[in-house]
Amino acid sequence: MLLVLSKQTLTRQAVSLCSHTGGIIAALYRAREAAQISLAYRRKAHQMRLALAMALVAGEVTLARRMSAGAIPPLLNASHVRVCILQCAPGERDPIAATYEDASGYHGRGLMVRCPVYDDHLICLAGAACSRRWTPPPG
Repeated sequence: MLLVLSKQTLTRQAVSLCSHTGGIIAALYRAREAAQISLAYRRKAHQMRLALAMALVAGEVTLARRMSAGAIPPLLNASHVRVCILQCAPGERDPIAATYEDASGYHGRGLMVRCPVYDDHLICLAGAACSRRWTPPPG
């Protein structure tokens, strides 16, 4: 809200300037609201991707597919999933993940999420077509 007080009648130019100023203030307010909504969406999308990654790491593929709701990302169709940890500066995690993120929130055929435990880790999941099963060492 813009309030203009004057002891004299405002000139036509002053009224126009006040009206223009009010329009700019309203546009800035809407832009701030849009930025807050966008940030809230990005946070929720990250939480969803993290939950999906944790379900995959725990071996809950069916749960991960249900969580993806809609088109199943290529990662969930892979026969095996490789989990890699990228160590980087905490301030670089988001820019690295954002660089490779596509419109669906995935990273091509994989997924990158911030590690919820270590600030310098980025968890990277990628589908891996393995020709043989891994077996644990004896003993």
